[in-house]
Amino acid sequence: MIRWVLAIALGLMLLAGCAVTEIPAPVSTADFARSGRFAVQSQRFNQNPENSQGGFAWQDRGNTLLLDLISPMGGTLARVSVNSREAVLTRSNGETISATSPDELIQIAIGQNMPVSDLRDWLRGRLSKHAASTVRDLSRDELGHLTGFTQDGWQVNLSKYDGLGPRAIALRRDLAGQQLSIRLIVD
Repeated sequence: MIRWVLAIALGLMLLAGCAVTEIPAPVSTADFARSGRFAVQSQRFNQNPENSQGGFAWQDRGNTLLLDLISPMGGTLARVSVNSREAVLTRSNGETISATSPDELIQIAIGQNMPVSDLRDWLRGRLSKHAASTVRDLSRDELGHLTGFTQDGWQVNLSKYDGLGPRAIALRRDLAGQQLSIRLIVD
């Protein structure tokens, strides 16, 4: 069950970040697609870690966002779709959950609030609009790409850039008695 929750949490984090209405700089209306692999690890104090991994296919088509979460065996675990009116999670068994926003959807799906509004920018290798007041420990590589920072409690490391953004993203957050680690590798 925890693997399902972790996979859904990752998916909703990706899409909730995409649905941000405040964008620091103009974003092209062209499709923005990323696919690859994810690994999520959650560890509570004095307990064994719980892990989930698989693949993802993400399409940002401007007003419509789609994310497929794929099991290691190649089957679709879930699809998350977001438009200006709603966010919908469809599980592999056909069950759906909907909400008015990705943030609300993650609260319904896993019963926990997660700050995810900045991930859209992080996937593109940039800081969010409000980062100036919340970012710490900012580092860049010799080409000026963001390589690391801490923002809103998340330690973010970005690397292996291509023309769209980082191809390796590592996020880590220490919550009360729990450590959450998310790694994305773009193929």
